[in-house]
Amino acid sequence: MGAGISTWRNSPDEWGGQWEEFGKRAASNFGKNLIKQTTTYGLDEALKLDSHYYLSKKKNAGSKIRNALLSPVTARNRRGNRVIGVPRIVGTYASSIVAAEAWYPERYGWEEGVRSGTVSFGISAAYNLFKEFVWKKYRGRTDRTLQSRRAHTESLEFRYRIIEIVYQGRAFIVGGIKRVNQTGAQEV
Repeated sequence: MGAGISTWRNSPDEWGGQWEEFGKRAASNFGKNLIKQTTTYGLDEALKLDSHYYLSKKKNAGSKIRNALLSPVTARNRRGNRVIGVPRIVGTYASSIVAAEAWYPERYGWEEGVRSGTVSFGISAAYNLFKEFVWKKYRGRTDRTLQSRRAHTESLEFRYRIIEIVYQGRAFIVGGIKRVNQTGAQEV
């Protein structure tokens, strides 16, 4: 979606305003997201924090607004308490600054990366407000605890192990078939 908006706005100008240039913008957004997500995840794991967004458990509008506006720059520790969200802050600014310095046109620099990262926090806060007040699909996620998030991660790790075992078994079977075919071909 971001690549489409950037193409429509022709930002950056140097990449052209035609839809053929959409690919550059899509690749740029993919690269920024890759940097942001891997940095945030790595720091979350290293610092034992959870940077995911959780809906407010309180029903009043003030609490929901506070939760939505604070969440982009905070995380939860093991006890579920809100702390400074170092992983998300570092991930957001790192991705924007690296993009501005590495692959954006020359006129962009780290200052543009800082501006872009700050705008990203504002967009996250607006999206959180949307989730708090509008998007009913997220209502079921309110009661998800840190323990269930960790259980989900363990479940994914288990699935990856199963896939790896299946893949190794497939490689063993394919190798056996090749050996049978080779010996069968030599006997003929």
